[in-house]
Amino acid sequence: MIATETTDSRTHLNSALIIAALLSIVAFTLGVAAKPAAASSYHVTTFAGKAAVSGVANGTLAAARFDNPAGIAFGYDGTMYVADTDNHTIRKITPAGVVTTLAGKPGVEGSADGTGAAARFSYPEGIAVTPGGVLYIADSGNQTIRKITPAGVVTTLAGTPGVQGSADGTGAAARFRYPGDIALDVAFNLYVTDVNNHTIRRVTPAGVVSTWAGTAGASGGVNGTGAAARFNSPQGIAVDAGGTLYVTEKFGRRVRTISFARVVSTLAGSGASGSIDGTGTAARFVMPYGIAVDSTGTVFVTDNQTIRTITPAGQVTTVAGKPGVYGSADGTGTAARFFIPYAVDVDSSGDLFVADINNHTVRRVSTSPQYLTLVGSDRYETAILVSKQAYPGGAPAVVLAKGDDFPDALAAAPLAVAYGGPVILTPSWGLTSAVENELKRLDPTTVIFIGLPANVKTELVAVLPTATVKSFVGTDRYHTAALLAAELKTKRGSVVRVVLTAGDKFPDALSVAPLAAKKGWAIILTPQAGPLPDVSRDAIQDLGVTRALIVGTYVQPPAVVTQKVSKVGADRYHTSALVGEYAKLVGLSYAHLAVATGENYPDALVVGPYLAKDGGILLLTMPNGVPATIQAALIINRDEVEHVVFPGLPPAVITTVRVMLK
Repeated sequence: MIATETTDSRTHLNSALIIAALLSIVAFTLGVAAKPAAASSYHVTTFAGKAAVSGVANGTLAAARFDNPAGIAFGYDGTMYVADTDNHTIRKITPAGVVTTLAGKPGVEGSADGTGAAARFSYPEGIAVTPGGVLYIADSGNQTIRKITPAGVVTTLAGTPGVQGSADGTGAAARFRYPGDIALDVAFNLYVTDVNNHTIRRVTPAGVVSTWAGTAGASGGVNGTGAAARFNSPQGIAVDAGGTLYVTEKFGRRVRTISFARVVSTLAGSGASGSIDGTGTAARFVMPYGIAVDSTGTVFVTDNQTIRTITPAGQVTTVAGKPGVYGSADGTGTAARFFIPYAVDVDSSGDLFVADINNHTVRRVSTSPQYLTLVGSDRYETAILVSKQAYPGGAPAVVLAKGDDFPDALAAAPLAVAYGGPVILTPSWGLTSAVENELKRLDPTTVIFIGLPANVKTELVAVLPTATVKSFVGTDRYHTAALLAAELKTKRGSVVRVVLTAGDKFPDALSVAPLAAKKGWAIILTPQAGPLPDVSRDAIQDLGVTRALIVGTYVQPPAVVTQKVSKVGADRYHTSALVGEYAKLVGLSYAHLAVATGENYPDALVVGPYLAKDGGILLLTMPNGVPATIQAALIINRDEVEHVVFPGLPPAVITTVRVMLK
């Protein structure tokens, strides 16, 4: 569509009609029930670890490393526990995302009881957690069931390390043949899938082991009671609030249920291989592994690089991933990719978490957007929080700008993205200690120094003595924007379009920053009422562009620009909504959204480059409410939204936005 844009689309001429239409949409939509959890609304994101990178590192979320994690479970306090199988350890993830090692020594296999790193495991898989924080582990390679206290004290509850068999008994007298997964009922009885014995075992809190269903060594797909039933390599197990067990059969290609009376039934699947959705035995599975059940009775199963749901009536639906297609793409529905999704569990909010084994990550699957609030004690701290989120492992470059007089930085987002770094704010008088620490953490090789006095540059060089500093200090904001545009062309090789926006009406420049940064379009500033400064006119001509996006101003570019699109709303919020609509039209997405106040400009300024990394969109809102035009944009696009960032936004407004996105 861009190639055919030969006229000036004056949206300001009919802005009143647009607002009226948007208001009617809002009024209608707010009366509609919350969106259903359709298959297309399941969003997949990477929660912890880095795709295809194995390791043993503790850290926060993406900074952590795992090696074939195969078990996952939530404690009642929201803490997640992960069986880091090939590291032979049990990991802990706090609600804040901090990953630590609870027990075991990374890379060291064994079977020693002890505390923390003194304990040893052999390919642990299944995990279950009591309300008091006691963990039970299916220590698969050791053929045992282990217990871990909240203090990390590890003991062996049942089985003898390294000794296989199928003996019922107490403690070390019991035998297993590859215990795979584990579930806990309200009486603290454990249920274990004894994979290679083709049975379900029960272990009491005292360590008394019995065979609950199936017969050791006899595989099959027979329904029945207790020992009369047959399983074929039962793998995953879960229990609902009523005590019903749910079991996946890895090679039996079925999902079975076991009542408290030990009656085994088939919920879905026939034993035939395939990735066919359907009800009951009409559905097909290839190799189902993990299983979890939420408070509504919905069952989640991992199968053939997908996540599938099963209703209480046995209706199977594939909600995330593409059957048989490997990868590690975050996305919605079939756009997501997994590489052997294995164990699963549901947190208290109803989100599903997946141990994605061969990606060495923990993934989140949700029907609601994921929210991230980045509110520092001041604008400088907020900018640092955004920087840490966008570049957790450091960055090759950073843009350093004034946080107390920041018009010079209005045009900085495209250059920040071109160089691969965040925008950091600092006071005109110098570097704060927090800014110094963040600069050291980022460890950039290049610093884009915008509009700051010489004494700050001296401090910067002392903090980063080996970094190359590129200074851009114009005679005013319009000159600085022109200098940044010229550098953008030098860095990228060419610039195909300019964004002409007001340098004295900051919100419009902030709204368009993620779009301009993602596309590599130079931001040129003009006074809102004109005239176009000579330095801005010369900059556009020097760039050699013929296309312009005009945002929030009636001022026109020079005659060399023959293709123009204007987005001018009735106010800053309306313009923001129009820019978001246009950004979506040219390839950006509401999947990654930021909502910032249109009256606290530094927060919106620093989030632009962060959004541009993922092609996200920025919407501006009032600090005490959400304007109708922004309400409409949120509601109309809510099915697309996966991640929402709130930089510096008040809690009451955050709550309002979240209600609109349900």
